[in-house]
This record gives sequence, C-alpha cells and structure tokens, in this order.
Amino acid sequence: MLDFNYEATVALRIILSVVLGFVLGKERSNRGAAAGVKTHSLVCLGSTLVMVCSEYLYFYYGMGDIARMPAQVISGIGFLGAGTIIVTGHNQIKGLTTAASIWFCACVGLGIGANFYLGTLIAVACEMVIVYILSRNISNRPMESVELLIEYNSEFEIVEFVKLITSQKCKIIKINYNDLEKIQPWEKDAYFAIVSLDIPEELNLYQFIRKQSIKGLINVCEY
Repeated sequence: MLDFNYEATVALRIILSVVLGFVLGKERSNRGAAAGVKTHSLVCLGSTLVMVCSEYLYFYYGMGDIARMPAQVISGIGFLGAGTIIVTGHNQIKGLTTAASIWFCACVGLGIGANFYLGTLIAVACEMVIVYILSRNISNRPMESVELLIEYNSEFEIVEFVKLITSQKCKIIKINYNDLEKIQPWEKDAYFAIVSLDIPEELNLYQFIRKQSIKGLINVCEY
C-alpha cells in the first residue's frame, strides 16, 4: 500500500514534467519548428513516467535494475529527434537544435522522475540561456538563412507578404512554387510555396508573422 507522501511526490513530478516540457517546447514553437509545445510536453511527461515506473517496480516489487528502463529512453528518443532533421534544397541542415531539444527534454523528464529537482532546474535554466541569449550573440553572422513553407488560399497577396517581410530588414532570396507540386492540400482552396530569405538573427520571424493579420495566409512554418 502506497503512503500519501509518495503519491504526492509522484503527482508533483508529473505536473512539473509537463510544465518544464511546455517551457522547453515554447521556444521551438515560436520559431516554427516541427516539434513544439505538445511534442516536448509529451516527451518530458513520458520519460518522467518511465522513471517513476522503474522506481516503483524496483522498490515495491524488487524487480530488475532501476536504471534499465530510463536507459532505453535515452537511446530510444533518437528516432523522434531524427525525424526533425532535414537537408534543404540548398544543402543546409535544419532541425539539429530541435532534435537536441527533444533529447534534452527526455533527460529533464528522467531527472524530475528521479527526484533530482535541483540539478534538473539548473539544467533547464542553462538551456534557456543557450537558446534565448547565446544563440543570438555567439554567431559572427548578422543574418540567418531560413526557408519558410507557407500555405495560403486564393485571397493571399504575395506582394503584400513580401512588403511585410522586407519591412523587418529581411532579404528575399527566392520564392519557389514548384517544389511541392505533388503535395495534396488538406483544404480545397489551398496552395504552397517555399520562401528562401535572410533574416536578422535577433528577429523572431515566425512570432512576428503570426501576430500579423495577413489575408489568405493559412499557415507558415520552417521548411
């Protein structure tokens, strides 16, 4: 029979894992990454549950090695991170930071599940410094090359979209309407285009676009 204190600490670990997963995923979501708030929250929650289950089986049933199940999380999470890494048409590798963020999120979940609160919270704080501060200051390039995948309908005016983007000191390199000919849109009146551009490193372009009222624009994300 479990005591109240143990049940309370399990509840705390599960709730804290969701909160930290949300915090880690929010930054990726703001940048239009494929893995955002929901993915990071689920990864953190799942890895915490694995750690708690491993602890429960070991102490209450005397079964196996307490570190065996968490070890599988560390090695197995790689397939999810690999799914976010792509090589663009310009031979640029995209998604490495997102993949690392997912792996780190799993480690956070294991740390919370193991009751290692102090070390885990310090690690999360360091991660926030890296993604929000250092990533903007350690690069020698004033501009960052990105590719946007935009989904739009017949009301969309590309000229107005370009004006909005260039008003933020972005440089449009190319707009390609042909790479996605084989993709069937979910909506009947929906089209796709890839916009290649250079943006100032300090600009959160995805968040900026989502705050605007752009007629005909259905969705925008990183390509």
